[in-house]
This record gives sequence, structure tokens and C-alpha cells, in this order.
Amino acid sequence: MSMDLSNKISQYARYILRNAYLLIREMITNIPRSLISGFGIIFLISFLVLSISLRESVKDYLENRIFGKLSINQIKITPVNKTKYISFNLLSGSKNEISRSKIKDISRIKEIENIEKVIRLNFPASLRGGMFGRYMRTDIFISGVDRTFFRGTKIRWKDFVDSEPLPIVIPNFAMDLYNNFAVASGLPQLGERALKRFSVELILGRSSFNRTRKNIFKYNAKLFGLSSKVTTAGVIVPSDFIRKFCIAHKDDPGLQRSPYSCIMIFASVKRIKELPAISKKIKDMGLMVESQMDIASKTDKATSFIDWILALVMITILILTIIAIFNSYLSIIYYRGHSISIQRILGASKLRIVLTVIFEAAIMGAIYGLLGYLLGSVLLDLLSENISQWIPILKGFDLKLGIENLLVLSVTVSMLVSSLSALIPAIFAANSNLFRAIK
Repeated sequence: MSMDLSNKISQYARYILRNAYLLIREMITNIPRSLISGFGIIFLISFLVLSISLRESVKDYLENRIFGKLSINQIKITPVNKTKYISFNLLSGSKNEISRSKIKDISRIKEIENIEKVIRLNFPASLRGGMFGRYMRTDIFISGVDRTFFRGTKIRWKDFVDSEPLPIVIPNFAMDLYNNFAVASGLPQLGERALKRFSVELILGRSSFNRTRKNIFKYNAKLFGLSSKVTTAGVIVPSDFIRKFCIAHKDDPGLQRSPYSCIMIFASVKRIKELPAISKKIKDMGLMVESQMDIASKTDKATSFIDWILALVMITILILTIIAIFNSYLSIIYYRGHSISIQRILGASKLRIVLTVIFEAAIMGAIYGLLGYLLGSVLLDLLSENISQWIPILKGFDLKLGIENLLVLSVTVSMLVSSLSALIPAIFAANSNLFRAIK
């Protein structure tokens, strides 16, 4: 009895292997013809790669260079702008500040464990930089932070102290503002490498609004790095430098009543669940509070329009691709009608016919998915290398593959689109009239 069972198993195994062989041979024969039907999938997948990467790059650009990025347990506190109009005097920033009394009230909140202040020097200032005997000068904000402010970032925070030459950090936001202005004015655009070669001089006491001052204070400076943590239109220096300068020149007529003011506070919350209650408490003080959740919400709102446009284009390409594959497979099924009918007469089931067509479509989709991913990657590299030349104001916009395993996603989507597009023609083929087909 055991011999009979083993014989039946071996016969069944041979049957399965023989059918698998015939199925694979038939698919290999038919795939070259089927490849013509799904050529549009290449463009669908390449656009999928570009759109996902573009969206993630835009989101990253907004968070890191426009809105700033916070830790999950961190909040950013800023004063409320009570003026109805924007002041064009860049050196009148003392009107919007966080008062000392409010700073004390914030520090008394037990749920807050760490406070980092951003102060601004209320004094005319300009920055002069250049190389090889060619220099340019611009009015500038001077903000200051303690060295611990940059802890956990790429900047060497322990070395960010008042020294000679004076270390300055430039926010990415300010760098982008300059490059946008440079494009409009015909000036050269700058990056971190170029700036590190510049000889930089910080000039306190003179600006475009005040050229008649006699007391001018000049300090040699060096670029210490770029930062996305603060989105201000100026340079950041050690706060000790600002405090020492204000003490040394407290009797100078150019200093305002408040020689420096606190314009921003970064506070860390001990427990994340207490963040909403703390935010409400600080808002009741008449201040603005922003967390990473708020930044993410603003970023999502800013990218929603891009999402709609990309989704509309994607749906259009998807519909056209499905229609093209559907029509092509109807033609292929009509061309192969005689062969399919012969298989049915010889005992092939309807399910086998349907699966054969779907497997062919899936293999075709995998091939085109891979090609579409490669084409999308090449176009992405080309766009990343030339976007700053084609659209100069986007200098610093970093295009990269949006998500991990994008290749797997591309191949999977391509196989699904191809298989589903071929499903209805496959059902038609399996249910065709055998006698009419043979006739």
C-alpha cells in the first residue's frame, strides 16, 4: 500500500512539474509579444519615483530651511507681532521681544527642564566679506545663542565661544534669502564651501540706515557652519559676545534703551504628554508657541497643493496605462484565441488560462517596473544636478529618493497594474466559445 501511495505522489509531482514546464514555456513564448502592450508602465513608474521623491524633498526643504525643525519634546516660543505692517527698517527688531518678566514666568514652569534663549543685538550692523581683493557688504541681523544651543547638531558646539576670529553661524533660511537676492541682482550664489574661503568682517555701528556714525567697531569673523535650527534672516554669534559688547559700550549713544532683546526661546518639556497644557499656559501669557506637531501641520498644508497636482497627473497616467494594456491584451487574446481553444479542448481549465495570462502580465509588469525605476532615478539625478541652474532660486533644494525600498514599491505597483489590467481580457479568453474559436 505504501508503494501505491508513493507511486501516486510521484505521478502527481510529475504532473505538476510537467504542467509548470508547459506553463513557463508558453509564457516565455508569449511575453515578448505582451511586452509591447505595457510600454506605458515605464512612464507611470518613473513619474511615481519622481513624484514621491519630489514630495519628500519639498517637505524636507520646508521643515529644515523654512519652518525649522524641533525635537518631539521641544517647543519654540516667540512674541506676537502686534504691528499691522511689516517694518522695512531691518534694525528695528526690538519692538517684538519677549520681556524679562515673561522669561522668568516661563522658567518657573516646573514641567520645563531646559531653556535656550535667542537674543538679538539692537545695534546697527553690517557684514563685509570677500576674497582676492573683491568684497561686498550687506546690512545684517546679529543674533546670539549659548554654545549649548547647538548640542546634538553637526556644529562643534563646544568650540562656539567668544574668540578671535569670531565664530558665526548662518541659518539656512538666511543663506537662501541671499541666494534668491543674488539671482535677481546678478551676484554670485554662495554655498558653505565658498563662504569658508571668505575673509569676513563684522562691522557694528554702521548700516545703510546710519552712515554718519563715528564709533565703528570691527571684528574679524569666520564661518563656523550652517544651521537649520533657527530660521532668522541674519547671522548667529556666541551670546557672550553680545553681552560683553553691550557692557563695554553701554554709554554709547548708538545703543538703544534695551541693547539686546530676547526674540525666541526654545524650551524642552520633561514629559511629552504635558506639552499641550504647557503650550496653553504660555499662550495665555500673550506669546506664540510652536511644536514639531505644529510645524508638521504647516508643512502638510504647504505640500497639500503639490499632492493634489501630483495625484491628478498620476491618476491620468494610470488610467491611460490601464486602458492601453486592456486594449492590447484584448488584441493579444484575439490573436491567441485558436491556441487557447486548443488548450481548453485538451483539458486545460479556465483557471489555468486566467492564471497564465495574469502571470504573463505580472512578469511584464516586473520588467517594466524595474525599467521605470531606473529611468526615474536617472531623471531624478539629472534634475538634482541642474535644478539650481534651471531655477536659480532653488539652490540648496536637495532632490533624493523619497523613501526606502522604492524599488520594491515600483516593481510591486507595476505588477499589480499590469495584472489587474489583463484580468478582464483573461476572463474573456477563458470563457470564449470553443466551437466558434475552432471554426
